[in-house]
This record gives sequence, structure tokens and C-alpha cells, in this order.
Amino acid sequence: MLLGNITDNLFMLMTHVIQPFHLLVIALAGWLNRHQQAVTGCFIEESRVLKDQFEGQWLGFTDKQRQ
Repeated sequence: MLLGNITDNLFMLMTHVIQPFHLLVIALAGWLNRHQQAVTGCFIEESRVLKDQFEGQWLGFTDKQRQ
């Protein structure tokens, strides 16, 4: 009975340890998140600059541009 408890406790411990693959996935997700935020920030800034340049003008899109 004692051996069973030790084995169960060891199994519980091993399931809660972060494996190297998990660290890789976490690092990749963090990098992708930072990259996506940087790209989004560039698009927001570009949109702000364009709105300032065309202030007061109607910005209509053609049918081809809407697709």
C-alpha cells in the first residue's frame, strides 16, 4: 500500500512539472504576441497619419478596393 501512495504522489508531481516542450510553446506564444502587437501598432499609427493628411476630405473606396 505504501508503494502505491509513493507512485501516485510521484505521478502527481510529474504531471505538474513544466516540460521543455511546454516552455518552447510558451516562449513562441509570447514572441508571436509581441510581434502581433508591434504590427498592430504600426497599422494604427499609419491610419492616424493618413487621417491627418486627408482631414476634411471624403475617403471613398471603389468596389475593387472593398473586396
